[in-house]
Amino acid sequence: MRMMGRSTRMLMVGFALFLLSIGQSMFCVASAALPVSAPTVTPLRAYRDGLLAPSRIATDSAGRVYITDYALGQVIVRDELGRLVSVKDGLDHPLGIAVDSTGRIYVGEDGTGSVSMFLPNWSLAGKLGQGAGEFQMPNHITIHSNTSFSGNFLGSLSR
Repeated sequence: MRMMGRSTRMLMVGFALFLLSIGQSMFCVASAALPVSAPTVTPLRAYRDGLLAPSRIATDSAGRVYITDYALGQVIVRDELGRLVSVKDGLDHPLGIAVDSTGRIYVGEDGTGSVSMFLPNWSLAGKLGQGAGEFQMPNHITIHSNTSFSGNFLGSLSR
């Protein structure tokens, strides 16, 4: 067995002391003990409230979280603290979702085989591709820029 040098042994002893000090919530620095303060945490409410079959999530630049619910035909929007902001009803089995830098919301609907583009106030701005029946299972949507998108669908798409 190879002999360890003095510096290696010192490093191993220091690391062992460090590990022991973490267990006691203390850090050892130059033989002085400093208390470790607990991290600041902001607890969030459960996002599962009001959801039956959540499928995908996306976020926007303001920190809002968009959650598609396949079974309820909805997109639920919550703010950065988990508070309900809005609910978009009437979608036909929404799967994929993405939000671009201007706030436009893209929702892939499995029931219609389309990807709908909505303005931030949820008014329909159009459909991607040829419209209904264009895509099978439009469930992963990525916005590369305001003019380029891609998706992982059956019958793959990249525009």
